[in-house]
Amino acid sequence: MLIMALVLSALAVVPSSALAHGRFPATNQIVFHPTDPNQIAARTTFGLLLSADAGLSWQWVCREIVNLSLLDDPALLLFNDDRIALGTFDGLQQSPDRGCSWDFVNETLDGLSIYDLDGDPNDPARAIAVSSSGNAANRVFETLDGGETWASTEQPIADVGYLPENARIAPSQPQRIYVSGSHLASEDSPRRPTVYRSDDGGATWTGFGVTLPEVNRTLFILAVSPTDPDLVVMKANIGRGLEGPERLYRSEDGGETWEEILSETLIPSAAFNEDGSTLWVAAQGTNSLYRSDDDARTLVPVETTLTVNCVETRGNDLWLCTENFLDGAAIHISDDSGASFRPMLDFQRDITGIAACAEGTPTPLACEAPLDDLVRDLGLADLGMFPDGGMSPMQPIPSTPPEGCGCAVPGSIAADGKVLGLFVALALALLGRRRR
Repeated sequence: MLIMALVLSALAVVPSSALAHGRFPATNQIVFHPTDPNQIAARTTFGLLLSADAGLSWQWVCREIVNLSLLDDPALLLFNDDRIALGTFDGLQQSPDRGCSWDFVNETLDGLSIYDLDGDPNDPARAIAVSSSGNAANRVFETLDGGETWASTEQPIADVGYLPENARIAPSQPQRIYVSGSHLASEDSPRRPTVYRSDDGGATWTGFGVTLPEVNRTLFILAVSPTDPDLVVMKANIGRGLEGPERLYRSEDGGETWEEILSETLIPSAAFNEDGSTLWVAAQGTNSLYRSDDDARTLVPVETTLTVNCVETRGNDLWLCTENFLDGAAIHISDDSGASFRPMLDFQRDITGIAACAEGTPTPLACEAPLDDLVRDLGLADLGMFPDGGMSPMQPIPSTPPEGCGCAVPGSIAADGKVLGLFVALALALLGRRRR
């Protein structure tokens, strides 16, 4: 009842259009191109946003073109050309032309639930994908040619019944791969959260069981140190219908043993900076952002009013997924170690339309009808951008928040709704627990 009261109170100050079609419009993953700093992708609750000008403008790829449900948050990866990869419940889908057309990779991966993707930071042509199915032995798949071809690694991760949640390559030892998840409960044994590690690119696997509190269900590797392949950070999420915090753990021996370092209502993501000196952790609960400067031994809260849905780093810059209508932008960036943040992506100013594609390509055709919904969901018609609800290209709104303030234009949704921002974030997080 308390949660419902929070929801009703919070939604009273949020325009109905922002919630008209299900999930609240938000970003929850930021992905960088491996070699071109101008190309950035953001996964959102209403599809993908792509930028080719370092975040000055963004183009939309709708969920419908890749057959995603409202609650799907597919793993996203950019390759060293125009190729984009998405891990979906139906298989690994790729676009060779920056989102203009999509297809499944091959028969080997077709029909498999692909739960995660990770690129090798040392080799832009190499990446891995991990399958997760309850009726088959799951595997890691690898590409060495920028997504042109994919092949299974030599051995399955474990026997049938092990459900991986995600996988990470160790940047300083790229043949080391971590996979996290759980063995399903059976008549003979309870659910067994387990981390698997391969030191030979998937030819062999070693498993390490992890004992969790009863309310915590399974494991997600969040970050591997870029300088120490044995230093790993993972979270344990909450079982469906159970009450309790998510927990963050660290290992300094390659996953063999783990110690708890944080508990919060939600811990969406974590990332090391380029030299491994700082770990950043996104959270929702007591604090929204933490940092560690001692190899993840201790975490210190970072003072910020932003609602943080994800953290990512590029070099030593910190990028945050934030709540567009509460924080004034859907992405914020800090180049001074979290002392200040500047807004980047504002849904109401910076989305210029559907992805620019050649005439007759599938994405513009598939996204034309959903564009009407997007216009209403983001409040663009209310701002006079689409007075007739038509399909004309989106035009940026001229008014812009002061550089670096992280605030909202007076009278905007962000400014009017900030008072109840924390209630909205908590209520929506508790009601709309995402796939990952």
